[in-house]
Amino acid sequence: MRTYIPTLLICISFLLITSCSNTQMESEITALKAELEETQAKLAEAENRQAEFIHTVFFWLKEGVTEEDKTTFMEGLESLRNIDGVKRSWVGPAAQTPREVVDNSYDMALVLHFANAEDQDAYQVAPVHLAFIDKSAHVWTRVQVYDTLGE
Repeated sequence: MRTYIPTLLICISFLLITSCSNTQMESEITALKAELEETQAKLAEAENRQAEFIHTVFFWLKEGVTEEDKTTFMEGLESLRNIDGVKRSWVGPAAQTPREVVDNSYDMALVLHFANAEDQDAYQVAPVHLAFIDKSAHVWTRVQVYDTLGE
């Protein structure tokens, strides 16, 4: 029996060393898995969060435009708000802000927010948008567009 004791102690020591190493390795593996899952979640979130696309259009109307033409123009602007992909929209005249850096020369502005550039591209060829241009182009002398990427 005495001859088995050293062998038994060696086996117990080996098991303890191995189990400690396994426990430590399991702990490290668990931590690495958690870090990997966190990184994957952040990457998925970043892929889903594209830059919002903001399309701002300023219109200068011709002198002597009839009230009927103005009404058709405004109805057309309002119709653009309902095109698929438009998240938010604003339509309004220049605020006539009395500061040198402010351009108050335009008559009407349209601001459309899209989830991404692809939605804005689809808006450009939407039948409602093309019909608006066709029906209202004769009332303006100038159109200026500013496209912006936002968060």
